[in-house]
Amino acid sequence: MIEVDWAKAMMELAKQQPHPDWLLERYQEQMREAVRNGGTQYGPECEEIFRLFAMMTMLSQYDEGLVKDIIWNPDVAAEDYLDYEDAVRKQKVKEDKQDYVQST
Repeated sequence: MIEVDWAKAMMELAKQQPHPDWLLERYQEQMREAVRNGGTQYGPECEEIFRLFAMMTMLSQYDEGLVKDIIWNPDVAAEDYLDYEDAVRKQKVKEDKQDYVQST
């Protein structure tokens, strides 16, 4: 597997996708704390922090109406979020409410 600098990947995702400022600040501080506690920017702790940041960015965009018709899929891995648009496509798709009503 290719080593990924998760902090750098988080900053790239932050530049590309809209999100509230507090979200980036919170996860940057978590990255710093993980490194202060002996983790590395390539380690599993920072990988999970990146995954949570990407997931929260997606859910924030969903709340703002920028991403539609998804149900969050917790099984999408951190590496999948490196291609953010593809990760959004990997989320579960909500069924159309009218289709559900017609089928019952």
